[in-house]
Amino acid sequence: VRAALAIGAKLMLMSSSEVFGAAPDVIHGTRDKTCAANVYGLSKVQAEEAVRALMTRSFIVRTGCLFSAAPKGEICGILASAQDHQKLTISDDLMACPTYTLDLARAMVSLIQTEKFGIYHLINEGECNLATLAMATLGMVGSRCRVQPVSGYRGSVGIHHPSSVRLLSDAEPHLPRWEDALNRCLDEIRSELRKAKGIKIGRSARGARPTFCVGGV
Repeated sequence: VRAALAIGAKLMLMSSSEVFGAAPDVIHGTRDKTCAANVYGLSKVQAEEAVRALMTRSFIVRTGCLFSAAPKGEICGILASAQDHQKLTISDDLMACPTYTLDLARAMVSLIQTEKFGIYHLINEGECNLATLAMATLGMVGSRCRVQPVSGYRGSVGIHHPSSVRLLSDAEPHLPRWEDALNRCLDEIRSELRKAKGIKIGRSARGARPTFCVGGV
């Protein structure tokens, strides 16, 4: 912050949906009061407050439930697990707004070139639980691996995660729907998975019925 102030630069802070606590039926807008439910969320709240107090030329970007084409990311992990198991299990009671890191990065680059300072929720349009996201992943590649949704989100040990981390994108830039983003992510990682792990992935089919999973038998 001090460096940005010293040279008159803009500042963009990456924040998180976890600035909001548990509220199963609430979709949080940018003007909603923060109420973090864990230490990580509280640290983001404090960072936001510090930036707002010291800078007027700043962007605060909240996002969450990120996925990418990274070899060690969740999507590649799901696909790899599906090769060795007939059934995978994953939580179905944590609602989120899945967001593709490539879409997020492009939106951030576009935003920082403007003078429209403030708080933004940058997420792919739409929402789902984690089991549905997994089902969509395997469904788009034609996997026969079955999904067993389970209740009870298993986050990091000793950390309380809110049961709802849904954000409302109430200002431009708006990102595409998460299904479209997931399809493009699968297109990006298909050749890399074939080379690195020998995984054969079918062609993504837009509009394919969701099917997905994690931890299998």
